[in-house]
Amino acid sequence: MGALYKAFGFLKRFVNSKFGLILLFITVSLILGLFIVDDFGLSWDEYKDITYGELTLKAYEGVDDFQWLGKDRKYYGPFYWMSVSLTAKFIDSLDTDVFFIDVWKYCHFAVFQMAVFGILSNVVDQTY
Repeated sequence: MGALYKAFGFLKRFVNSKFGLILLFITVSLILGLFIVDDFGLSWDEYKDITYGELTLKAYEGVDDFQWLGKDRKYYGPFYWMSVSLTAKFIDSLDTDVFFIDVWKYCHFAVFQMAVFGILSNVVDQTY
């Protein structure tokens, strides 16, 4: 009974902390996202974004194959697409039952949640 009381005491202190409710909201939405990520399909430009991430990774290996990119991707910064592609490839290589595209979409969702945390924590920081 004492361990349960300590756990609830920690949860109460965590929620009452400065960013506790925000972190709890983000955590719950990330867990919920794990269960629903495979319910969404591909957008019309997803294939180009995935290919752009893979080609920019190959460019750092010394392969110059940027003829495919055309003019519609010349203003896209490659860091984000490369990091999402690396993360998706890594999790896909673990021989799990998770599809590459689901990891790709979940990475977008996780980055969105980081942005939500940044915005909400800035609001809370200015309030207190």
